[in-house]
Amino acid sequence: MLGVVTNFVNRWLFSTNHKDIGTLYLMFGAFSGILGTCFSALIRLELSQPGNQILGGNYQLYNVIITAHAFLMIFFMVMPAMIGGFGNWFVPILIGAPDMAFPRLNNISFWLLPPSLFLLLSSALVEVGAGTGWTVYPPLSSIASHSGGAVDLAIFSLHLSGISSILGAINFITTIFNMRGPGMTMHRLPLFVWSVLITAFLLLLSLPVLAGGITMLLTDRNFNTTFFDPAGGGDPILFQHLFWFFGHPEVYILILPGFGIISHVVSTFSKKPIFGYLGMVYAMLSIGVLGFIVERLVSHKSKGKIDPVFLEWFVGFSEGDGSFVVSKSRLFFIINQKEEKVLHRIRTELGFERLIHLFNGNLVLHKTNHRFELWLQDWNLSSSRIGKEEKKVTPFPPNKLPSLGNNGWLSGFTDADGCFNAVQTKDSRYSLGWRLRLRFILDQKSEKDLLEKVKTFFGSGVKVEDRVRSTDESCRDLHHMYTVGLDIDTRAYFTAATMIIAVPTGIKVFSWIATMWGGSIEFKTPMLFAIGFIFLFTIGGLTGVILANSGIDIALHDTYYVVAHFHYVLSMGAVFALFAGFYYWIGKISGLQYPETLGQIHFWIFFLGVNITFFPMHFLGLAGMPRRIPDYPDAFAGWNAVASYGSYLSVLGAIFFFYVVYKTLTGDVRCGRNPWETTPDVSPTLEWMVASPPAFHTFEEIPAIKD
Repeated sequence: MLGVVTNFVNRWLFSTNHKDIGTLYLMFGAFSGILGTCFSALIRLELSQPGNQILGGNYQLYNVIITAHAFLMIFFMVMPAMIGGFGNWFVPILIGAPDMAFPRLNNISFWLLPPSLFLLLSSALVEVGAGTGWTVYPPLSSIASHSGGAVDLAIFSLHLSGISSILGAINFITTIFNMRGPGMTMHRLPLFVWSVLITAFLLLLSLPVLAGGITMLLTDRNFNTTFFDPAGGGDPILFQHLFWFFGHPEVYILILPGFGIISHVVSTFSKKPIFGYLGMVYAMLSIGVLGFIVERLVSHKSKGKIDPVFLEWFVGFSEGDGSFVVSKSRLFFIINQKEEKVLHRIRTELGFERLIHLFNGNLVLHKTNHRFELWLQDWNLSSSRIGKEEKKVTPFPPNKLPSLGNNGWLSGFTDADGCFNAVQTKDSRYSLGWRLRLRFILDQKSEKDLLEKVKTFFGSGVKVEDRVRSTDESCRDLHHMYTVGLDIDTRAYFTAATMIIAVPTGIKVFSWIATMWGGSIEFKTPMLFAIGFIFLFTIGGLTGVILANSGIDIALHDTYYVVAHFHYVLSMGAVFALFAGFYYWIGKISGLQYPETLGQIHFWIFFLGVNITFFPMHFLGLAGMPRRIPDYPDAFAGWNAVASYGSYLSVLGAIFFFYVVYKTLTGDVRCGRNPWETTPDVSPTLEWMVASPPAFHTFEEIPAIKD
C-alpha cells in the first residue's frame, strides 16, 4: 500500500514528465472551467428578469461573481489548458524533443496554480469580496472602496499565477529554440509550436508590467503610497496604462494557441497542407508585435484652476468642497463630502427642501440615457426597496433657486441656461457606500457657446473632459480608454493602430478558408469546432473593428456590445479551439477514441447555446444597456431572457461534454497511432508517428527530419 502511495506521489506531485504535467494542467483547467461556468450561470440567473432575482439586491456580490468568473476563465481555464495542457503535451513531441528544457521548472509552474486558485476563491469569502472587475481599476480597488483583505488576496493570486506563466514561458522558449530534432528548422515548425512560442514571448514581456502595476496598487492599499491617488500626486489613469500594457497582449495570449490548433485541425480534415504556411507564421508574429504597439501612449488631460470667488456660487460652499467639470454642453459642479454633512447643508443653508423627493420612504430611481441615478435622500439605502415604480424630480422654479445677490444663482447664468440637480450615487458602480453629487446642469446650444460663456465667468482654467469621469465610473488599453479624456489626434492614432490588427487576423481566416477550398473535407467533431471557430471568431473580429472606431466606442463603451464582442472571440474563439484540440488529440493523450456521435451532439448543443446567449447582447449594447449592472429597465427584459435561456443551454452542453469524456475514458474503443490517417505511414506532424498513448519516454532515439 505504501508503495502505491509513494508511486502516486512521485508520478503526479513530483512529476517532471511533460505529458503527466500536461495532463495535470488539463484537469486543472477543466475544474476551473466548471467553477467559471457556475459563476456565469449565476450572472445569467440574476439578469434573467428586471429587478432583483437570486442575489436579493446585493450588488457588490454580483460584481464579486463577475470578477471571479473573468479571473477563473482567463487565468485558470483557458491559459492552463491551452498553453500548459496542450502546450506541454505536444510541443516536445512535435519538435522531436525528449522533454521540456527544464522539467523541474515545469513542475513548479503547475503547482503554483492550485495555491493561486485557492487565494482567488478566498478573496471572494473575505469581507465583501473583490468586486473590482478583472481590470482591478483604482479607485474602486483602493483601500477606500474595498477596505478588507479581498483585493489583496486577489492581487497575491495574480502574482502566483503570473509567476507560473513566466516560468512556463521561459521553459517553452528555451525548449523550442534549443531542443528541436535534427532537420527541424524554424520554417518547418508546426504552426501550433509557432503559436506557443509567440505566446510565450508575449507572456514574458507583458506579465512583469502587470505584476508591477498590482504591486503598486498593493502598496497604495497597505503602505500609504499614492501611485494612483490624486491626493498624493498620483494618477488612477496610470494604472490603466500599466494594466493594458499587459491586458491587450493577454487577449492574443488567449487566442494564439487556438490559432495553432485550428491550423492543424483544418489541415488534417481538409486532407491538404495548410495554405500559405509562411504567411500564417508571419501573421501570428505581426499580431504579437501589433498587440503591444496599440497600447503605448500616455493620455493627455487639460488641467487648470478656477478663481475661488466663482466657486462660492452656493452660500457656504467653497473650493475645498468640490470642483467644476465641463462635459459636452453641460457644466457640473461636483461636491465631494460626507453625505450627512451635505444633506444638512442642502436642507438648512441652501433651502433645497424640494430636492428631497420622498417616495414611500425610499430612494427614487431615476433613469437617464439608459443609466440609473439614485436621487438623494436618506443615506445608505438600497435601491432594491424601491419596487418597480419610478418618479422624477422636477427642476426648481426660479423663485426657489438659491441666490448669490443680484447676479442670480450662478454669476452670469439665468434660469433659462440650466437647472439644479442633486444626485446621490454610489462611490463606485459596485455598491460600496454612497457619494453625493450636487450638479448645476448647464445646457447650451453648442459646446463652443458653453466654453465661451464658462470662460467669461470662470476664467480659462476650467477643466475640460470629453466625458464626465468621477470615481464611480471605470474607464478602459488605449482603445479600451477612449473615454478617459484622450485628445483627438491620440484617438485617431489608436483607431488606426487597432484596426491594423485586423489585417494579419484576416490573413489567417482567409488562409484557413483557402486550405478547405478544394479539399476533401471530413466533418468530424474537431473539424466542426474548427469551422465554428472560424465563423464565430470572424463575427467577434468584425465587432472588434467597429469598437476600434473611437467615435463609436464612446457610445458603446462599457455596454453589452463590448461584452458580446469579447465573448465571441473568447467563448466561441478560445473555447471552441480548446474543444477542437481536445477531440483532435484525446485519442493520442488517452489511447481511447471519443464516441463520434456524442461529440457532434456536444458541438451542436454548445454552438446553439453560446450564440443564443451572446448574439442578443449586441442588441442590448446598441440600445445602451451598461455592463456590470445587475438590474435594468423593463425595455431590456426580452433579449436578457433570451440570453439567459441560451446560457442554460450552454451549461447543458458543458455537462454533456463531461459525459462524453466519461464515455471516452471508460470505453474500449482503442485509438490507433493515427486515427485521422489517409495515407499509410504518412503524417504531417510527429505526434501521429508515435504510439497512442505515447510511451513515458516518447522517443527511444531523437527523430531526424529529412527532405
